[in-house]
Amino acid sequence: MKYKNAMKIGIVTYWSSSDNYGQQLQCFALQKYLKGLGHDAYLIKYMPTNKVPLWQRIARFLKYHLLTPSGQKKTDKALAMVSQKNELLNVKRNFVGFRNNHIDSTDIVYHDIHELRSNSPTADVYICGSDQVWNNRLEDENTAGWFLDFGSPKTKRLSYAASIGREIEPKEYKTIVKYLKRFDAVSVREQKANNLCHQLGFEKSIIAIDPTLLLCSSDYSALISNIKLESSSNPYVFIYLLNIRNCDEIYWNEFNKMIQSDGLAVRVVASSGYLPAQNFLPGYQNEYATIPEWLSLIKHSEYVITTSFHGVVFCLLYHKPFYAVLLNNEYSKGNDRIVSLLKSVDLNNRIVSSDSDINSVKAANISWEDVDVKLSELRKKSIDFLNREL
Repeated sequence: MKYKNAMKIGIVTYWSSSDNYGQQLQCFALQKYLKGLGHDAYLIKYMPTNKVPLWQRIARFLKYHLLTPSGQKKTDKALAMVSQKNELLNVKRNFVGFRNNHIDSTDIVYHDIHELRSNSPTADVYICGSDQVWNNRLEDENTAGWFLDFGSPKTKRLSYAASIGREIEPKEYKTIVKYLKRFDAVSVREQKANNLCHQLGFEKSIIAIDPTLLLCSSDYSALISNIKLESSSNPYVFIYLLNIRNCDEIYWNEFNKMIQSDGLAVRVVASSGYLPAQNFLPGYQNEYATIPEWLSLIKHSEYVITTSFHGVVFCLLYHKPFYAVLLNNEYSKGNDRIVSLLKSVDLNNRIVSSDSDINSVKAANISWEDVDVKLSELRKKSIDFLNREL
């Protein structure tokens, strides 16, 4: 469907990662979909930096060094060193090149809500989402930017598949209600977020699919058409890891036995989320794949093992057998987005948790025809939302 009256649409979402593939692809996908409808869609480069007063920095420094156990300090220092090393190694992933070639955006980078309000980009419509754009602390004034609290009051405001990724506490309800009242329409990505919206009085909110699922696998073909993976002739399992600390958190001993039994090579990519990417699997080096290479690694694998929501998404799009490993650490609240998606396509039998038998998951049948039908239904609901509101 093409619109007769094209609109200028400014999108606020996460965009600046140097190694989070899902973040980049959801940003790419929403813009590509909207452009396909004939709209002038572009990314608003919002990247707030916390300006902490000097006295607070001194207080935090003293509190940390006086009260933090030495073992925790050692762990924190090690993680900081890994993050610094990653910044250098991530150049190989070339996310900057991907953004330059595939994502239209503002020339300006807005570093706080004041900059965004004083020099707001013009648009007929602002859209926030997807990704965990509503995961920020509500007491932080810069969080207002993620709720589109800037620009002309005449500009229409929508959320598209906005994700929270944490528990919103009752003391935060007043603030989030204030923000949501500015929206003309609200859609979220997970059931819990939708329940919260309804609880707070926004009964018309709906669940929308992640932007990456607005596109079909063929829409990503142009990105990977020229990719030739090293050793691609050897059958392999692709492992994509996010937000784990060690291989035990993905039940590596059991998976490794299965992989060895299947006679497959291993290709592994790790990304940084709440935790920095590392070489987690003994004997295997993390690859620094570009975004097209990452897509190709999924497409041409025998099967995929992942802790990532977007890792699961592209398995669905490419009809690739997968094991969705739920986090069992302090970031497990983010599992809801994987569980919600897989329940919607009747594939929650592909979930691996502490209660799972990996061999039973392996034996679980996948009817890709049924999956495509369900994805098509979900896609239609989301497309109807955009058609209605734009």
